Amino acid sequence: MHQITLRRLTDPVTGRLSLMIAQQDVTRAHRMERRLQKALVREKAVVETQRLFLSVTSHDFRTPLTIIDGAARRIGRMAGADSPIAERAAAIRATARRMAQAIDRTLGWSSIAEGKVAFHPELADIGPMVEKAVANQRALHPDRAFSVELGELPALLLDAGLIERSLDNLLSNAVKYSPAGAGVDVRCVRRGKRVELSVSDHGIGVPEADMRRMFTRFFRAGNTRGTKGTGIGLNAVKFYMGLHGGKVALRSVEGEGSTFTLSFPIK
Repeated sequence: MHQITLRRLTDPVTGRLSLMIAQQDVTRAHRMERRLQKALVREKAVVETQRLFLSVTSHDFRTPLTIIDGAARRIGRMAGADSPIAERAAAIRATARRMAQAIDRTLGWSSIAEGKVAFHPELADIGPMVEKAVANQRALHPDRAFSVELGELPALLLDAGLIERSLDNLLSNAVKYSPAGAGVDVRCVRRGKRVELSVSDHGIGVPEADMRRMFTRFFRAGNTRGTKGTGIGLNAVKFYMGLHGGKVALRSVEGEGSTFTLSFPIK
C-alpha cells in the first residue's frame, strides 16, 4: 500500500505553477488499521453477547426470586408477628431482595459499558439511604461494627437506586479488604455547598503507585491478589457520581486503611 499526495505550488522565483508529488509506503499502517477494525468488530460482538446473556439470566433469576419472596410473605402472615417462623420468613425475604439487588448491580455495570444508564433523580434525604445500606451490611456481617454519623443534611437531587448501589459497593469493599472484626465508619456531613459522605475502613489500604488508577475499569490494586473481585465497582461509583454532578475521592495508606468520599452538590 502506497499513499500518493499531489499538491499544486507556485514557484517563488519564476511564478510558474508546479506540481509536487509525494509517495509514502503505508503498508504497515494499513495492516494495523485493518487489525484494529477486526478487533473492534469482535469486541462489539462480545459486548452484545454479554448483554444478551445478562438480560436472559436476570429474567431467569427474577422469576423464582419473586415466587420465593411471595411465598415467604404469605408464610410470615400465616405464622403471626411474634412467631419464630415469621422471623425466618423475613430473613428469606431479605435474602431474596439482596439477590435481586445483586442482579441490578450486574445489569448496571453492563449498562455503563453500553452508555445506557437510566438516571431519574428526585429531591430526597440521603440519611435513610445510608442507614438502609448499613443495615443490609450488618445483616450480612453481624460480627462487624459499623459506626454511623449523620449530620443535619439538606435534601439532594438523587437517584435512589444508583446511590444504593454506590453505597453497597463501598461498604462491601470496606468489609472485604479489612481483617475479621475490623470496624467500618460511615460519616455524612454538610460542608459549604456540598454534602460529603465518607466510608472508612481499617484494612489493607491501597499502594501509593496504584492510587491514580483505582477508578479505572477492571483495575485492581496490586495487594488484592487472592481476594475475589472484578475491578468494576469503583468505576461504576465514579460514573454514578458524575451523573449526579458529584465526585468520588480516595485517601488511603497501605496497611492502615482507606477512606472513600462521595461529594454531592447542594442544588
